[in-house]
Amino acid sequence: MKRGATDSGRKSRRLWTTLAILLLHTPSGCRSEEGDPFLREAIDLWLGCTECIEGELDAVLRFEETAIPELRDALLVGLPDTAVLVYRQSLDADFDRLRNQAIREGTNLRIAREQYVDSHTATVVARQQIRAALALHALGGAEALDALEAGLASGAR
Repeated sequence: MKRGATDSGRKSRRLWTTLAILLLHTPSGCRSEEGDPFLREAIDLWLGCTECIEGELDAVLRFEETAIPELRDALLVGLPDTAVLVYRQSLDADFDRLRNQAIREGTNLRIAREQYVDSHTATVVARQQIRAALALHALGGAEALDALEAGLASGAR
Protein backbone atom coordinates (compact mmCIF):
# COMPACT_ATOMS: atom_id res chain seq x y z
CA MET A 1 0.00 0.00 0.00
CA LYS A 2 1.27 3.46 -0.83
CA ARG A 3 2.27 5.74 1.99
CA GLY A 4 -0.10 8.47 0.75
CA ALA A 5 -3.09 6.14 0.94
CA THR A 6 -2.21 5.16 4.52
CA ASP A 7 -1.70 8.79 5.57
CA SER A 8 -4.96 9.76 3.91
CA GLY A 9 -6.84 7.00 5.73
CA ARG A 10 -5.38 8.07 9.06
CA LYS A 11 -6.27 11.70 8.40
CA SER A 12 -9.80 10.69 7.47
CA ARG A 13 -10.23 8.60 10.64
CA ARG A 14 -8.78 11.45 12.72
CA LEU A 15 -11.17 13.92 11.12
CA TRP A 16 -14.20 11.69 11.73
CA THR A 17 -13.12 11.15 15.34
CA THR A 18 -12.87 14.91 15.80
CA LEU A 19 -16.31 15.39 14.28
CA ALA A 20 -17.79 12.68 16.50
CA ILE A 21 -16.30 14.35 19.58
CA LEU A 22 -17.71 17.70 18.48
CA LEU A 23 -21.13 16.18 17.91
CA LEU A 24 -21.05 14.59 21.35
CA HIS A 25 -19.95 17.71 23.21
CA THR A 26 -21.41 20.59 21.21
CA PRO A 27 -24.88 21.82 22.05
CA SER A 28 -26.93 22.39 18.93
CA GLY A 29 -30.48 23.12 17.95
CA CYS A 30 -30.96 19.58 16.71
CA ARG A 31 -29.78 17.73 19.78
CA SER A 32 -31.45 18.18 23.11
CA GLU A 33 -29.39 18.86 26.17
CA GLU A 34 -31.70 16.57 28.10
CA GLY A 35 -32.10 12.94 27.35
CA ASP A 36 -29.91 9.91 27.31
CA PRO A 37 -26.25 10.75 26.65
CA PHE A 38 -25.68 7.14 25.57
CA LEU A 39 -28.34 7.55 22.90
CA ARG A 40 -26.69 10.73 21.62
CA GLU A 41 -23.31 9.01 21.63
CA ALA A 42 -24.64 5.99 19.74
CA ILE A 43 -26.32 8.19 17.11
CA ASP A 44 -23.29 10.44 16.71
CA LEU A 45 -20.99 7.44 16.29
CA TRP A 46 -23.35 5.96 13.69
CA LEU A 47 -23.63 9.22 11.79
CA GLY A 48 -19.87 9.80 11.87
CA CYS A 49 -18.38 6.34 11.40
CA THR A 50 -16.09 5.83 8.44
CA GLU A 51 -16.29 2.10 7.85
CA CYS A 52 -19.20 1.35 10.19
CA ILE A 53 -18.04 -2.16 11.00
CA GLU A 54 -18.28 -2.05 14.79
CA GLY A 55 -22.06 -2.33 15.22
CA GLU A 56 -22.75 1.41 15.19
CA LEU A 57 -26.21 1.03 13.64
CA ASP A 58 -27.12 -1.84 15.96
CA ALA A 59 -26.21 0.36 18.93
CA VAL A 60 -28.71 2.97 17.72
CA LEU A 61 -31.42 0.39 17.03
CA ARG A 62 -31.20 -0.90 20.62
CA PHE A 63 -32.78 2.38 21.74
CA GLU A 64 -35.83 1.60 19.58
CA GLU A 65 -38.41 4.40 19.29
CA THR A 66 -36.57 6.68 21.74
CA ALA A 67 -33.96 7.24 19.00
CA ILE A 68 -36.48 8.55 16.48
CA PRO A 69 -36.61 12.24 17.54
CA GLU A 70 -32.81 12.55 17.45
CA LEU A 71 -32.59 10.76 14.11
CA ARG A 72 -35.35 12.96 12.73
CA ASP A 73 -33.39 16.04 13.80
CA ALA A 74 -30.24 14.67 12.19
CA LEU A 75 -32.15 14.07 8.96
CA LEU A 76 -33.82 17.48 8.90
CA VAL A 77 -31.23 19.78 10.50
CA GLY A 78 -27.90 18.11 9.78
CA LEU A 79 -24.57 18.75 11.46
CA PRO A 80 -24.25 21.41 14.16
CA ASP A 81 -22.79 24.65 12.80
CA THR A 82 -19.66 24.27 14.93
CA ALA A 83 -18.98 20.81 13.49
CA VAL A 84 -19.42 22.13 9.95
CA LEU A 85 -17.02 24.99 10.68
CA VAL A 86 -14.35 22.65 12.05
CA TYR A 87 -14.79 20.30 9.12
CA ARG A 88 -14.53 23.15 6.60
CA GLN A 89 -11.36 24.40 8.30
CA SER A 90 -9.87 20.93 8.09
CA LEU A 91 -10.76 20.70 4.40
CA ASP A 92 -9.22 24.11 3.83
CA ALA A 93 -5.97 22.85 5.37
CA ASP A 94 -6.19 19.66 3.28
CA PHE A 95 -6.56 21.78 0.15
CA ASP A 96 -3.41 23.71 1.07
CA ARG A 97 -1.51 20.41 1.45
CA LEU A 98 -2.81 19.19 -1.90
CA ARG A 99 -1.91 22.48 -3.59
CA ASN A 100 1.60 22.42 -2.11
CA GLN A 101 2.07 18.82 -3.22
CA ALA A 102 0.90 19.72 -6.73
CA ILE A 103 3.35 22.61 -6.84
CA ARG A 104 6.21 20.33 -5.75
CA GLU A 105 5.23 17.82 -8.44
CA GLY A 106 4.83 20.51 -11.08
CA THR A 107 1.13 19.81 -11.64
CA ASN A 108 -2.03 21.83 -11.21
CA LEU A 109 -5.10 21.14 -9.12
CA ARG A 110 -8.21 20.94 -11.27
CA ILE A 111 -10.53 22.20 -8.58
CA ALA A 112 -10.86 25.53 -6.80
CA ARG A 113 -10.57 25.73 -3.02
CA GLU A 114 -14.20 26.77 -2.56
CA GLN A 115 -15.47 23.97 -4.78
CA TYR A 116 -13.28 21.41 -2.96
CA VAL A 117 -14.48 22.51 0.49
CA ASP A 118 -18.13 22.90 -0.52
CA SER A 119 -18.38 19.54 -2.29
CA HIS A 120 -16.72 17.61 0.53
CA THR A 121 -18.87 19.36 3.14
CA ALA A 122 -22.02 18.56 1.18
CA THR A 123 -20.92 14.93 1.00
CA VAL A 124 -20.57 14.71 4.77
CA VAL A 125 -23.97 16.29 5.36
CA ALA A 126 -25.57 13.96 2.81
CA ARG A 127 -23.89 10.94 4.40
CA GLN A 128 -25.29 11.93 7.79
CA GLN A 129 -28.78 12.37 6.36
CA ILE A 130 -28.58 9.02 4.57
CA ARG A 131 -27.50 7.25 7.74
CA ALA A 132 -30.25 8.92 9.75
CA ALA A 133 -32.76 7.78 7.12
CA LEU A 134 -31.35 4.23 7.14
CA ALA A 135 -31.69 4.04 10.91
CA LEU A 136 -35.24 5.40 10.79
CA HIS A 137 -36.13 2.84 8.12
CA ALA A 138 -34.63 0.02 10.18
CA LEU A 139 -36.58 1.14 13.26
CA GLY A 140 -39.84 1.25 11.34
CA GLY A 141 -43.22 2.25 12.71
CA ALA A 142 -45.48 5.23 12.20
CA GLU A 143 -43.25 7.78 13.95
CA ALA A 144 -40.18 6.74 11.94
CA LEU A 145 -42.22 6.85 8.73
CA ASP A 146 -43.43 10.35 9.61
CA ALA A 147 -39.80 11.42 10.13
CA LEU A 148 -38.78 9.94 6.78
CA GLU A 149 -41.67 11.68 5.03
CA ALA A 150 -40.68 14.97 6.70
CA GLY A 151 -37.17 14.44 5.37
CA LEU A 152 -38.50 13.92 1.86
CA ALA A 153 -40.72 16.98 2.11
CA SER A 154 -37.82 19.12 3.35
CA GLY A 155 -35.63 18.26 0.41
CA ALA A 156 -33.07 16.43 2.55
CA ARG A 157 -30.90 14.25 0.36
